[in-house]
Amino acid sequence: MWLHSVSLKNFRNLEDAEIEFDRTANHIAGPNASGKTSLLEAIHYLAIGRSFRPAQDRELIQFGRDHLALKGCAQGGRDDSRRGEIRSDGTTKKMLLDGVEVARLSAYLGWLPVVTMLLDDIHIVRGSPGERRGFLDLALAKSARAYLAALVEYRRVLVRRNRILIQTTDEALLRTWDEQLVGAGIAVYALRNRHVPGLLAAARAHACELLGDPDVEFSYRATVVQEGDVSSSFLSALAGLRSRERILGATLVGPHRDDIIVRKAGRDLRRFGSEGEQRCASIALKLAEAELLRQERREAPVFLLDEIAAELDAGRSQRLFARLEAQGQLFYATAKEMPVSGRLFHVEAGKIQTA
Repeated sequence: MWLHSVSLKNFRNLEDAEIEFDRTANHIAGPNASGKTSLLEAIHYLAIGRSFRPAQDRELIQFGRDHLALKGCAQGGRDDSRRGEIRSDGTTKKMLLDGVEVARLSAYLGWLPVVTMLLDDIHIVRGSPGERRGFLDLALAKSARAYLAALVEYRRVLVRRNRILIQTTDEALLRTWDEQLVGAGIAVYALRNRHVPGLLAAARAHACELLGDPDVEFSYRATVVQEGDVSSSFLSALAGLRSRERILGATLVGPHRDDIIVRKAGRDLRRFGSEGEQRCASIALKLAEAELLRQERREAPVFLLDEIAAELDAGRSQRLFARLEAQGQLFYATAKEMPVSGRLFHVEAGKIQTA
């Protein structure tokens, strides 16, 4: 699947435009703060229904305007085409697929399979466990539609249980919510257990190649034992932490507390890795995400890259670009114009022009 064209209206600092893309490579050049990243962000928002930045919908609407509208047309095989559309006034959002409105994000998410590679991705490895869970949850939600529904239900129960921990000492009521949390958590674990081993094995292979070192490991650290009767293990863990959870007003075990551990030569890269090692490990996770998308959706992904090659040496960046262009459509935003195949766009002061 590749993105043929987009229509932009009132998005960030970008001038309204209708753009057609090359099916292989699209390079977006221009000075800093010109709107290059905003174009990538618009494509991501159109595909996923949210920004890859920590931004609210209202912040995406151009200053002085009251709404935004994005449309896109993607093409696959000879008779396979899709159209996605999002309109937002900052409070409500309307999503359409092939002209038909869809009520749930789970039904819209992933109509265009995108994978981002950003400078901030280093925080997947360097940052908190929440950064890694966020990566994992989005990767699985894009690949398996059932995952988002299971995750939403788990989070709903989790929020309610945390409130109960604060509001009451009624043990019978808490046991009821324990059971609901375990039921919702088991559904999340089932999908993680199905997809995560392959995801991390692929990440290891990519990291070993990028780092030139076979001693790299990616592992999933669960707070609930995943062998035998997982439901009983989950309930026992909750019961054992009851007094501490009451004090903190928070649930301390479950999918929302799990983590991905990345090691090189037995050392945790989060604490002991160099910036280059952390960068390569984060790229490896994104390459593994692309493989998962391709395997589960049977579609080539669309890659959105923002200056990522600036942090790699020439050899690694050349190998990365060659790999991505062979696997799917590429969009690369950079401050430097490059002699490249495909199509070159120039962005300045929000105006997008074909070079």
